[in-house]
Amino acid sequence: MLDAGTTALALLTYLKGERGITVVTNSARALTLASDGAVTLYSTGGKLKRRALALTGPAAVKMIRSYKADVACVACKGLDLVGGVLESDEDEATIKQEMLHRAAKRILLADNTKFNRTAFSVIAPWDTFDMIITDEEPTAEWKDVFARHEVELVVAGPEAEEK
Repeated sequence: MLDAGTTALALLTYLKGERGITVVTNSARALTLASDGAVTLYSTGGKLKRRALALTGPAAVKMIRSYKADVACVACKGLDLVGGVLESDEDEATIKQEMLHRAAKRILLADNTKFNRTAFSVIAPWDTFDMIITDEEPTAEWKDVFARHEVELVVAGPEAEEK
């Protein structure tokens, strides 16, 4: 399962040529992005949030609840040391929560701009996640939070590849 965040869409671009992968998403952008690839794509349907091009609401939640996923990858608007993973829109937070609930492995996709940033809705506390993938090495304080909650840290991106 993959949400409608731009970071999650970057992952879909990476997976586009892979065969044998099925993705359930609430992203309207993903429908065109993956249309020429090998990934099998299921859309949640639901109410379109035009600015985010995210499908939300009861219809989207119902669709997500009808599946069980190996992996859920979600992005966010902010990461708070104590408050956890945050989203600016309550409807989008609900979709992400449901995706996380339906998956065996839960991965957070968060670039370096999300750290120490607040937002309106809580997606989940730290112990919900198995892994966080980010593009820059976080501070020792953040590494301690991940270690304490047994969240595997993966640094991937141009800066990480140069090291």
